[in-house]
Amino acid sequence: MYSKIKKPYRPSGPEVLKKPWIVVANRSEARIFEMSEGKPKLLQKIPHNQGKAHDQELKEGKPGRSFSSWSGSHSRHTMESEVKPHEQDAIVFATDLGETLQKARSGNLIDRLTLVADPHFLGVLLSKLDSPTKRLVKTKIQKDLAYLSDNEVCEYLLKAEKSESQADEKL
Repeated sequence: MYSKIKKPYRPSGPEVLKKPWIVVANRSEARIFEMSEGKPKLLQKIPHNQGKAHDQELKEGKPGRSFSSWSGSHSRHTMESEVKPHEQDAIVFATDLGETLQKARSGNLIDRLTLVADPHFLGVLLSKLDSPTKRLVKTKIQKDLAYLSDNEVCEYLLKAEKSESQADEKL
């Protein structure tokens, strides 16, 4: 039902240098960029079409039924899931994305991470990272940039990095 994320990009050659990665994501897609020569370079685009679906499209049938007894009267009602289908789908996608980042970290491909996502998905993604990968997260940007083109995302990231550098200089 859920699409599996491809193996992380792995450069060839005897000596692999760790590089900063930038993950721009929401519940329907993720893009992984690598900072190379001061510019973001798209490594992988990961679509997740289920993230665009509405709750009714994700449900696999009617809710279950249960009986309850209170003061001798019996009633029947539907059992609703505490987690909405689109939320569960976002959790699954964040888990898959987190595993991809963990594999890249354990393969020594990343030296730091920047995560860019809407506030809710950013929280879900952070909760799915293991501690060593979470320690690589140096910057968190709570903004949904997934609707922008690759070029627009790169421009935004360059501006954000420039303003971050200027802020560091003032300290």
